Parts: sequence; C-alpha cells; structure tokens
Amino acid sequence: MVEMVIKLEDESLLTPLRRVIQSLSGITQVLVRKDTQAKSETYLRHQARIQELCSLKDDWDDEGAIPPEKQAISNIKRLLEKSNDSDLRQWVIFPDTNGTILLENKTCDATISIGCKEFSYISQHLRGSHEKATTANLLKIIKKING
Repeated sequence: MVEMVIKLEDESLLTPLRRVIQSLSGITQVLVRKDTQAKSETYLRHQARIQELCSLKDDWDDEGAIPPEKQAISNIKRLLEKSNDSDLRQWVIFPDTNGTILLENKTCDATISIGCKEFSYISQHLRGSHEKATTANLLKIIKKING
C-alpha cells in the first residue's frame, strides 16, 4: 500500500479534490485530517521546553526541588495546543521547585504559576489571584496581561 499526503491552504479545494481522487481506479480510502495548529517558531520553542521539563528528576536543582507534576505538565500542554502564536510569543516557561510550572512574560512584569488544579498570577496590570486551572481561564488571563 502507498499513501499520499496533500497539504491544502485553501479549504474550498477539499471537496472537488476529494471527488477527483475518489473517481480514480485503485483508490481504496481518502482520509482528511485538518491541522488546526500551525507549528510556529513559538509553538516549537515551547514544545521543546516542555520536553525538557518532562525530563527533570528529583533534586534537579541540587537543593531538593521536585520535578513538575504530571498534571501541571498536562495543563501547560493543553494551553499550548489551544493558544494562538501571539498569545504565548512573549512568554517563557520555567520549572518551579515545588512541582509547578512558571510562565513569565518577557516584556512586562507578569508571572503565572501553573499547578495541578489551580494557577496563580501576579502582574503589574492585574491584581493577582488564584483560579481554577482550566485552559480557558489561563488563556483569559494571558490575553489580559498581553493587553
């Protein structure tokens, strides 16, 4: 069996192209997969950083730090998948010594600490708070901080 991959920038071409392909003899299946997240430089940078965090072991700082907890990693991965490039372009990711993950904004004085069930933030523009760690809540705060 041979597979062929075709990438389309114009989604309106999908239906006519599918009809043409299906009309050819020997075609057994036509699958369509929509790539919802273009892999931007920001996305790739954050994805690589998350992989680094996943490899941290106990005492990674030689002072007793614990590695990021699996749920905190899951939370930051979901955030990365659901965000736009502009949402996280100015942010950097760091591990914290208590198993949480820190997002720090490079252009303004803002930090978000992402845990398993909650996140907290502090910003020069917003009064810091504790929130339930959902992707929607995180994105809302990031967008507010970004202005």
